[in-house]
Amino acid sequence: MKFSQKNKVPYNYFVVPLAQAYLEAKAYDKGLAVVEDLLNLTLEKLNYFFSLKPSLQAYTSIDKQQNLFVIQELISTLETLSKDTTLNASTKDKVNKLLNTAKPKFDEYVQKFFATL
Repeated sequence: MKFSQKNKVPYNYFVVPLAQAYLEAKAYDKGLAVVEDLLNLTLEKLNYFFSLKPSLQAYTSIDKQQNLFVIQELISTLETLSKDTTLNASTKDKVNKLLNTAKPKFDEYVQKFFATL
């Protein structure tokens, strides 16, 4: 499967299954690249939504929820992959690095989300 450039295909929650498919096919470099790009973009979006004035944040509730869902799915995917005993050291390191980025940020934004309700 040849994937289009990310500037031509929007990176959103519909891209999660693509990353999962790459990883299931053991195309770890491609799959983890999609995960990393999607994670970084999603974190940027959440940072923006939570930087808005409180009076405007109410209008972004659905957007926040969708982006939190994306991170949650990416964490689940990475946790499943981290249990694969056939991964080489480099891939394991990349998975752990992504998990160590995603988990604390997810927790931070979930707390912020519930604080704004």
